[in-house]
Amino acid sequence: MDELRTKLLPFWGIDAAPDEIMACLSVRHALHLCLEALVDRGTTVLMDDSIDPELRRSLVQRQANALRLRWDAEGPLLPDELPEDCVIVLGTRRADANLSVSRTRAQQLLSAAARCDAIIVEWASAPELREPQRAAPSLRALDVAGRVVFVSGLADVVALGTAPGFVNAERWFIERVRTLRRRNGSESAAGLQRAWAYFIGLGHYSAALTRAGRILQARRTEL
Repeated sequence: MDELRTKLLPFWGIDAAPDEIMACLSVRHALHLCLEALVDRGTTVLMDDSIDPELRRSLVQRQANALRLRWDAEGPLLPDELPEDCVIVLGTRRADANLSVSRTRAQQLLSAAARCDAIIVEWASAPELREPQRAAPSLRALDVAGRVVFVSGLADVVALGTAPGFVNAERWFIERVRTLRRRNGSESAAGLQRAWAYFIGLGHYSAALTRAGRILQARRTEL
């Protein structure tokens, strides 16, 4: 947990306490746990179009009211009136389309969530190729009311198999999803967590990302 909150979360501008982060088997696992904790029958869920289709199907099976969330150049477009206690799910930042949430739109989104008692689930992809000029603070970094749940994971480019994911949120929400994870019997193996902790703490994770970044940059230049 210390390696994740001190080495990875600062990339998105997030300063997390030790009890505000939880590791998961994968990013998809983290998303499923979060939505299981937040979504009930009849809950309105506004979802980005980049969300995993399997996740959409699971929401339909739970009889949630899933609506599509559209974007413009500054970020997601919210309806004039948000339903009470709704859940807003923002997908990965689409760097290929140069789409991200502007600071103005982010503040509007946070204010709207506070007015209708909504929770925002922000799913940010792991940085495969580090480009600081494109990095922008996450909604979780700007959140002062504790209404944003941040979901991300380690980069697949340096993982053997599926890379672990993690959830960063307020203490009460982390306790809830940790209980769900324990009930589902899907806790990460302690040995695997320790191996990843050493891999990050000794600098191998950052070095591997740098090497992969150089290779991808050279290939992109050739293309």
